[in-house]
Amino acid sequence: MAKDNIGSYLGPMQKHTGLNYTFGLTTDNIQANAPSVLLDSWNIGNETRYLNDSKPKEPNCSALTLHVNGVHRIVIYALTDIRPNTELTLDYGPNYWRDH
Repeated sequence: MAKDNIGSYLGPMQKHTGLNYTFGLTTDNIQANAPSVLLDSWNIGNETRYLNDSKPKEPNCSALTLHVNGVHRIVIYALTDIRPNTELTLDYGPNYWRDH
């Protein structure tokens, strides 16, 4: 259902390594320009690292960065009602495609 929590994007915080399984951290949302610290799920992430870019379609998921007990958390949630066996997608934002 729309607004349902899909899961948390997990990984250690670090500087950019050039790998694909990173999410930029900001206090407002993950689409901000040039984040200096990232969550990297390359080695210890979960299934949320496999969400694909939604282009050219509209995303069915979004992400929200929260600060919980002094720790940054990225929560993935549904934007629409999602049927079983539907690919989960996010808008990676313009910076991802500029840098890759």
